[in-house]
Amino acid sequence: MDIKQKPKVPVTDADKANLNELPSMYDAFLEFVALTAKEGSIVGTRVDGTQQLGYGVSMGANSLGTADAEDYFASGKFGMFVDGRWEVPTLRKNMSQNSKWGAGSWNVAPLPVYKEYDAEGNVTVHGVAGGHSGSMGLAIAEGSRNKEAAFEFLKFVAGEEGQSAQAEAGFAIPNQIALANDAVFLQPGCDPMNAIVFVEAAKVQRPGDWWSLTNSMWIDDWANFLNYTVRENKATVDEMFEKYAEATQEKLYEYTGYSK
Repeated sequence: MDIKQKPKVPVTDADKANLNELPSMYDAFLEFVALTAKEGSIVGTRVDGTQQLGYGVSMGANSLGTADAEDYFASGKFGMFVDGRWEVPTLRKNMSQNSKWGAGSWNVAPLPVYKEYDAEGNVTVHGVAGGHSGSMGLAIAEGSRNKEAAFEFLKFVAGEEGQSAQAEAGFAIPNQIALANDAVFLQPGCDPMNAIVFVEAAKVQRPGDWWSLTNSMWIDDWANFLNYTVRENKATVDEMFEKYAEATQEKLYEYTGYSK
């Protein structure tokens, strides 16, 4: 299997409207691995023949240990990290209420959109804004012995009172637009000051692969190899592709019913 060849997978008009095509998936992985690779080290050769050099701006998975990203952020070891609204209560406790940092010491920002600038200062935006897919659903188990009580609880949680309670705790974005844009959620004077970012991100969030695939088998093996072996400089991206690319593609074919 040619690891640098673009896979021949059908692309619909809807896909073309929502996706920004990368030169190759191989290049995307090189770029990702370069984040933890030693600055200036050779990570690999891109499809166009140029070398991908390491940036050395991120810690590897083995270096992180069992601590969560917000712990490293609160300790000053991380300058930023990507996550959802559910981190707000923890960050308020560890930073806003911590004498080392104090209120106003952290904030949130939207995910960046790729832009290109020409010599005249014109800007070309590629793709569309994105948001973390933090939505969730609540369900009643088929075998529940208290279905009516469970249904009443779900109505409460999804209603104005239940949603307001979650918003006040800083944990979740309300499912009702009026509440999401209200002070009960935005909480002026509390970190993060730019909480409207969460509301705007919710408007453009898209489902992750976990919404449509029956399990995570297609990603488990190569993801562990990528994070704990390749990103720790114990193997190359080429070796990862040779080891897992074909088997992963076959697994995706099983999920989608697409036949070669």
